[in-house]
Formats: sequence, structure tokens, C-alpha cells
Amino acid sequence: MAKRILIVDDEPRYLRLLEANLRTEGYEVTTARTGCRRWMYFPPSPLTWSCWT
Repeated sequence: MAKRILIVDDEPRYLRLLEANLRTEGYEVTTARTGCRRWMYFPPSPLTWSCWT
């Protein structure tokens, strides 16, 4: 099973570049352009909030 990774960046060209390279290495890649969209994939939790504050 492929490892999964989420990339968050507001620059589409960097998202595409990272996504292509990581897929080549066998990762299952999900991308988001904003930190707010990232919550769709990882809902907030007490641990998450402490990491982002």
C-alpha cells in the first residue's frame, strides 16, 4: 500500500512539481492550496491545534 501525503502550498506550480515527484516515488498525493482546505482532509483535534498555535 502506498504511503499518503498531503501537500499544502498557495503556489500551484510548486504543488504540481511536488505532486509529480512524490507520485514518481510511489506516494499517494493529495494537494490543497490553503490551510483552510487542509482541514477537509485532517479535521481539527486538540493535538492539531496545539501544533498550529
